[in-house]
Amino acid sequence: MSDSETESDDVRSFVNFAVRKRKGKMPMVDTRNIQRKENNEGKRLFSSPEEIAKQFKSKAHVDQVGPQCRLEDGTVSRVGRDQQLVHQAEEEQLIQQSKEQLVHTTEEQEEEVARYYDGGPYDLTLLTRYHDHIAHKLWFGQERGVKKELRVVSHGKKLESRVPPQLPPLIQGWLDGSGLSALQRTSLKMVDANLLSAFVERWHPETSSFHMPFGEMTITLYDVACLLHLPIRGDFYDQPLGITKERATSLAHLLLGVTCDEARAETRRTRRGCYRQEWLYDLFVRHCKTDMFEYASRAYMLLLVGCTIFSNKSITLVDAKYLSLFEDLSNCGRYCWGAASLVVTLYEHLGNGSMMSCKQLGGYATLLQCWIYEYFPTLGNRVENRVACDEPGMGVARAMRWKYPRGNLKVDQIRRMIDDLTPNDVIWCPFDSHRQVIPFDDICLSSGYIRWCSNVVPYLPERCLRQFGYIQYIPRPPPNFNTFNVDVEWNDCHSSANQIIGDAHLTSYPFEVTDTYMEWYYKVSHPHLIRPTEVQHVLVDVPIHRVLSDERPSNSTLAVIVRELEGCARDWGAVPEDPVFKRFFRALDYARDGL
Repeated sequence: MSDSETESDDVRSFVNFAVRKRKGKMPMVDTRNIQRKENNEGKRLFSSPEEIAKQFKSKAHVDQVGPQCRLEDGTVSRVGRDQQLVHQAEEEQLIQQSKEQLVHTTEEQEEEVARYYDGGPYDLTLLTRYHDHIAHKLWFGQERGVKKELRVVSHGKKLESRVPPQLPPLIQGWLDGSGLSALQRTSLKMVDANLLSAFVERWHPETSSFHMPFGEMTITLYDVACLLHLPIRGDFYDQPLGITKERATSLAHLLLGVTCDEARAETRRTRRGCYRQEWLYDLFVRHCKTDMFEYASRAYMLLLVGCTIFSNKSITLVDAKYLSLFEDLSNCGRYCWGAASLVVTLYEHLGNGSMMSCKQLGGYATLLQCWIYEYFPTLGNRVENRVACDEPGMGVARAMRWKYPRGNLKVDQIRRMIDDLTPNDVIWCPFDSHRQVIPFDDICLSSGYIRWCSNVVPYLPERCLRQFGYIQYIPRPPPNFNTFNVDVEWNDCHSSANQIIGDAHLTSYPFEVTDTYMEWYYKVSHPHLIRPTEVQHVLVDVPIHRVLSDERPSNSTLAVIVRELEGCARDWGAVPEDPVFKRFFRALDYARDGL
């Protein structure tokens, strides 16, 4: 007998028992006190109808057809069959009532659980995947495993050995035109797996942001533009998510200049639609020696993005679907590489890494680690390189500013350090000094979704307005993906950006929020990962963050004026030496003197 037939018999036995109970043939039982189970996270789970049936079946056995309806030869009389049909109708009705009651009970249970997540969130309308999130497990003392930190993929040392001191002029020209040239030297040789893991534990894919003790923060398009010098305007890539070995073989033959046999041997070796990084580098060297620069350029660019913004968990492989990006070498600059780095490199991998079941982090780890260095000066071990990042006309990517000399802090120590952070410990606008190199673009404030291939993630800058110099207010809920046209909204990015700017006000001190923001945030989020006491239920108090005396301006109105004028100067490229802007800078000096 199959499991489904057994469960069906159990349910019918329970219903038969209940029907006879109604007719007074058996004692009444209060079904409201049927067994409830509790798991170790304080979440109530009510028994299903099948489980209830099994409990009743162990207490009483009831024939579906009574013995008074059977004849001497064991067959069922017509009266018995009629009674059986009536009996089955009553069973079906009671089964339906039981299911409706279970649905109602489950809804009440979910509401009750939402109110009883220790330490938050107390409202699950925002973080709908919180139950499977690593933060939920850490609060109850559970770890990913014996090794608490994630395994992190990094190709910094490998890439350094494969980037030549000087490329052939033709290849360098194509690389510069693509907008990818800076990626040759932005990678850290080593990365801090413990530091990165501690931040991954605070990432929530529903909001595409880190949930810190003082509010949300994220990696914005402008952060990518400054750290990696990638273009943040352009087209999304429409290549399908997966690619077959046959298609990968054909692409390699057409675009990498290898024979069909060699291409087929490579895909057979990788056992999927991928190429080995070592094979791509060998092709680059081979084609450069024979002056086949088009083939060499495609192999080199695919290797470059495969070791940086498109790196994955395989460590040694590059997905063949990205080779089509470099089919027209003179037109590679039309793509929005900045959005690609967020979708493929960070948001997608951070979302996966934030779940309890994940053990390894893919993506471009350098981008995340350098972002942490810029915003959190007290976290992580780092050394600053002596490079001219912010010199107009000469500035290099800000990721080249940093070097990681290996640290000794473990992930559980860094968790506690982050829990103890205050907004005074954050540099909220670290790239203001880089605006003369990379001017700010309003597209960074465009809200909605961004995509690359079939991967679509929310990009919601209104949740992290303090990183743009605006007062943080309670943001609107994330938009419904099913009613959102990603490409149309991206092309009309100024509309959503203007809406955000229109609703925001410039800060008078760096981490300013509205009066209701923190109270709301502590209801919908889980701001701390370390359980403060051994008490079973913990209600986290909303903190009050005070401004240091040297950070609060003496005149908030003048501070806003100064910030507005400074922003205009950056947008216009105005300099004090230009006589056209002489009166403008005089007004700016007067405003600064009044603070």
